[in-house]
Amino acid sequence: MVQSSATVLETLHPVRQRSVVDEVAAQLLELLRSGALREGDRLPGEREIAARLQVARASVRAAIAHLQDAGVLATEPRRRGTVVLTSWVPDDLGAAAAPDHDRFRALLEARRLLEPALARLAAARADHAGLDALAAAVAEQAALADDRPRAVQAEGRFHRLLWRLAENPPLERAMRDVYVELEAVLDMAMRTAEDTARSLQAHRETLAALRRGERAAIDAAMSDHLALMEGIYAEVTGRVFES
Repeated sequence: MVQSSATVLETLHPVRQRSVVDEVAAQLLELLRSGALREGDRLPGEREIAARLQVARASVRAAIAHLQDAGVLATEPRRRGTVVLTSWVPDDLGAAAAPDHDRFRALLEARRLLEPALARLAAARADHAGLDALAAAVAEQAALADDRPRAVQAEGRFHRLLWRLAENPPLERAMRDVYVELEAVLDMAMRTAEDTARSLQAHRETLAALRRGERAAIDAAMSDHLALMEGIYAEVTGRVFES
């Protein structure tokens, strides 16, 4: 599903951190991880991105150059634009450090509050096209079952699309901030073929509940889904997670 430049720009938000170039690159990477930008898509112009992020064009140019060096973007001077080479982000690019045990727990608690609420909104607001896009994300994850790094990213794409379907940008942004930190430990939750199969099944059950639109079914599916990473927390830390 190709996103328009206007839709892509709406996903970006003003930079407030001092490490401006790093933050610009992080937001562009988020567009790739979410699947909002796919191979062959073009970024909006530097001027548009800079205005949306409220940063200097030089900062946008530097961030794009960093992603070019990483092999995910390319500039085509003749066509005056930057094109996406791949939406699969290399493992070592923009990776966050794993949170400590207390931070891990806090993130899981925040997720317990935020993501079921987003799922309920998505069920109420998503049209057939939106749910079909979510089904396509599940199919993509299934097709990548034997490619673990990409399967991990496909897991994240499912969630990001779910949040977008809720049509609540502030809530979506809050959930994205939580999830970006959790992605550093998501790799632990998908180490084996069984882990990958459980994640895929959780996504299928979540999608089925969204299609039915029944709150009890949605809450049950989301609770089972969130329990996967909470189980990893208990295993890694030796602490019981009580939701």
